[in-house]
Amino acid sequence: MQTFPSILIKVFSFAIALVVMTGCSPPKNATGCAEGGNGVFSSEDVRCYLDSLTDDPAQRINDQTLILFAEPEAISDWAGAAILFHEPSESILVLDPSGIPLPQSSYFTHQAGLAELAEIVTDPKEMAGIRQKLSNIWGALEPGDLEIRLGVAWQNGSSTIFIVAVAGLAPEDGRFYCPVQTWMIGDMQEEIVTECVESAAGTPVNRVFFEEKTIEEARSIPVTVALDGVLSNEVYVRNGDYSVEYRVYAAALEHLARRPLIVRGETVPGFDAELDLNESALSADLVQNYQAANNFTFSLRYVFPIPSGYIIQPKEVVFRDYLQGDPGHPDQVCSIFRNEYPGLNGVATLSRIGFNSAGTRALVHITIDCGSVDRAAEYLLLNLGNDGDWGVVETFPATPGFPRLVPQMDYQSKAGGCSDIFVYASNKDGTEFLWVAIDARGAGLSSQDTLTLNWADHPDLLGSQVYVYPETPELNPFCNDVSPSSHPQSVWQAVSGTVTVIASATPVDEPCTGEPYDTTITLENVIFQLGSQTVELAKWTFENVTVGWCAG
Repeated sequence: MQTFPSILIKVFSFAIALVVMTGCSPPKNATGCAEGGNGVFSSEDVRCYLDSLTDDPAQRINDQTLILFAEPEAISDWAGAAILFHEPSESILVLDPSGIPLPQSSYFTHQAGLAELAEIVTDPKEMAGIRQKLSNIWGALEPGDLEIRLGVAWQNGSSTIFIVAVAGLAPEDGRFYCPVQTWMIGDMQEEIVTECVESAAGTPVNRVFFEEKTIEEARSIPVTVALDGVLSNEVYVRNGDYSVEYRVYAAALEHLARRPLIVRGETVPGFDAELDLNESALSADLVQNYQAANNFTFSLRYVFPIPSGYIIQPKEVVFRDYLQGDPGHPDQVCSIFRNEYPGLNGVATLSRIGFNSAGTRALVHITIDCGSVDRAAEYLLLNLGNDGDWGVVETFPATPGFPRLVPQMDYQSKAGGCSDIFVYASNKDGTEFLWVAIDARGAGLSSQDTLTLNWADHPDLLGSQVYVYPETPELNPFCNDVSPSSHPQSVWQAVSGTVTVIASATPVDEPCTGEPYDTTITLENVIFQLGSQTVELAKWTFENVTVGWCAG
């Protein structure tokens, strides 16, 4: 009978794993794929290699992941008995002959690969089948010494994902069913005691789990974990760089919505609206790479570090808890959402990101449900700046079934106002509202002075939007203490122009504590923007509007 880990494990020679683990360059005449090919190194070569295998050494788990088994007699330069391989990301999780992960020999090239392989390796039913296959190949093995294996699976800024595996347990051994975790991160100790239910007979022990920790130190610090007092190996970790995917997604989401925000936990590759390939800002390679990237649905489980203000939830939870009701009536869906989750700013659904060949431009599609409007969808083009930050440079509307309502800029109703200072006016039928907010105290407004502000110079002091509704809302949406009964279909944001303000009194230091006063506000040459579209308001005056009071 063979014993693990006291024996030298022999496995087949799998070129891509050797290249990934050692960093060496592939030989030019590697074997294992189509004649004249470069060998098993690119994702295409790997698939070619896998297609050439029989069902004996390779087995497909799903459309993105398969497992390759090694024979004990095979010659190898590295340890392992099986490889879980995520094809789209070329991520690798190596298993020993007992089916327990070897964290130090595994390699995750993308968060989506980590998420997919983590789901498989923590599924007791899936792993039971894999362990049975390994037993058929390798024979019965003695458990060997008890061992807690610790490795770093992924880093995203200060967020580090650790993989923890328990080796040396016999199949019937019930230890570590619900262990106390004691983490030592540098000089800090953290103990995690889980509330456990009693283990039913035959309940499999979770022999591998993934844990997210915050590592903010710039220098490498030691990290260990003990499970019920059994200590792991030591790894050294420091604060890492944020992944490019997170930086692009975060910049795009910040452009569209405020945090906190629910984010659907997997990308959605297809959309009803076609991307206009004739847009001058989009290069052919960028569009092609975007389309190729979205051939697969990827998990977003490990893309957003904790805390980030983005709350990842799987699809079934999104539609069960957050977007309840008939999706064909988003007004009803969003009414439920806003009543039950007033602290959230919507639900985001993301595509995968496409990059140009130089890696300096990115294209992503984002849908926001129940944000400032019931539903909005945009393609966003982002550029990598010289400072290393990504920024949105262009947007392309893609909201199937929800055509944008464009402001007519014809306001006839009497203006209203409140606070220091907020004013608004609407069109004749009440389906379009223009509002302006000014930080009167920050601007230094005083009685009888005429103050002129330019949007480009004072974006922190000014705010103005146009709300356009498909039908007249039941209640005035401003300056009352009643929640709005409906939400605008489109919201246009002021981005340039000038504002002139005159007030009959100087605003007091504490809002809503002084006497009401009148103000006259004139907007001139103000540009309002939604995505890549703009409209201009040549001139409009809110005349002698009473402000300085608050509702409620």
